[in-house]
Amino acid sequence: MTGVFAKISFLPVMLAAALAAAALAAAAAAGSARAAACSTQGLVFSSGYRVARLVTDRIPCAKARAIARKVGAQLASGRSVDVPGTSALSLSTQTSCASRCSTETQVSLAFARGKVTVTLRGGAGAGPEVAPGGGTVV
Repeated sequence: MTGVFAKISFLPVMLAAALAAAALAAAAAAGSARAAACSTQGLVFSSGYRVARLVTDRIPCAKARAIARKVGAQLASGRSVDVPGTSALSLSTQTSCASRCSTETQVSLAFARGKVTVTLRGGAGAGPEVAPGGGTVV
């Protein structure tokens, strides 16, 4: 009889482990599905910059668009990128002259609860630069 009871008492443990594994797999899938592309309609600036792509991870699109609007306006006016609450900032600029020269600038901003990546095209010159030493974008 002891063997039967041992098998029966293991059943709830095995069931709980299987459910926990399924929940972890679902959470991992949901985590990767959090990144979303947001609308870039209307995000155009007077200096020729326009937001070409906007991707957010765990930040609502409305807030990501407001951040993109702020970043675009700052870059278009030649100011440094300054967004309150940012814990990390990454910037890269590429100029391509395959058919006609165009500049693409990508700004990634990390926050405590998510990330926003703004890709801008156009603008005058080669785009913004990172000042030596401070990491300030000018």
